[in-house]
Amino acid sequence: MAPGGTALERTTIRNDSDGPFTLSLQASGTPNSFWNDLQMGVWEFNTPAPAPLPALLWWTLQDNPLTTLQAGESVTFNIELALPATAGNGDQGKSATIDFTWRAVG
Repeated sequence: MAPGGTALERTTIRNDSDGPFTLSLQASGTPNSFWNDLQMGVWEFNTPAPAPLPALLWWTLQDNPLTTLQAGESVTFNIELALPATAGNGDQGKSATIDFTWRAVG
């Protein structure tokens, strides 16, 4: 990803349980200097993106509640990674592996 670039994915989560649950997300991995520059946003499809996107490291510090789903409901999220144009070329050749831990607490 070049400075100023983004990558977007979507995921859908469905509540197949008998009751409501609160859905949260926490990111983890092995931070490096590339992680320090990356930004990540997670928001419901067809709603505005957060502006600006939070730092990727912010998602690693806590379990981030996203929504509450009733039994039978589903939600689709946009997940976007961005490398700000101000990042410069110091991240060339670096990679970031990010693990997502989704939690559903009823």
